[in-house]
Amino acid sequence: MRPAFTAQERAAVRRRFDQDQADAEYVEYTEAMERLSTPRRWKRARAKFLRSRGYRSR
Repeated sequence: MRPAFTAQERAAVRRRFDQDQADAEYVEYTEAMERLSTPRRWKRARAKFLRSRGYRSR
């Protein structure tokens, strides 16, 4: 019986998961900063960040 993922596949999935988590944390940070300080600046920063990573910005 073959394992579900090879070691290389598992490592690639882990890297992608870690990067997605880091991206989500940054987006949460920009949302919090938008509420606390200059909203336009953080809204633009978040939109630029999301577009650069292939996500749709709001």
